[in-house]
Amino acid sequence: MSKPFSACYDIQLSLSGLPAGRAALVQERLEAALALSISEGTVTVSSVTERRPASIRCPTEQRVVPLSALYTALPAEFQRAEILDALAERYHHELACLWRTVRDDRCVEGVVELREWRRSGTQWICEFLSYDRNIPAGNSFNFHLQETSQWHDRETGWTGHQGAIVLDTLDGEVTSHH
Repeated sequence: MSKPFSACYDIQLSLSGLPAGRAALVQERLEAALALSISEGTVTVSSVTERRPASIRCPTEQRVVPLSALYTALPAEFQRAEILDALAERYHHELACLWRTVRDDRCVEGVVELREWRRSGTQWICEFLSYDRNIPAGNSFNFHLQETSQWHDRETGWTGHQGAIVLDTLDGEVTSHH
């Protein structure tokens, strides 16, 4: 008699009405309960992602410099159609990414920022970022000395969007950096 083939079963499951902030505990208890019920194989819960209902989310705070203000702040020699087109393309793309992150149900107190230009050498730099004020502020800084603790929620897996739009006055190129 031949032995039956083994199989793997992927299951999608939603649990609701549980206290927030306990994803690791939920994963541990699911694995333990299923292991007791299914003795023939190994039970591994791949991940547990906490999603908070949209009803408890706060309105998103936005601090966005208008495209027209960024463009008119540039020196006259860089107020050209091709620079405006490149700037507008990157501006709208990054703004859409910022909004997508804060509309995620896992983001509770979203903030969207697209800042005024700052200059560094030949570069005009417009920083942008989204973060969740609901994530406890910490003491985490990146290479640019930006405080990054609210850019990612380890418990829910939520991640914001950060970077800069850069105009290099040496060649007139407009780029995005993340």
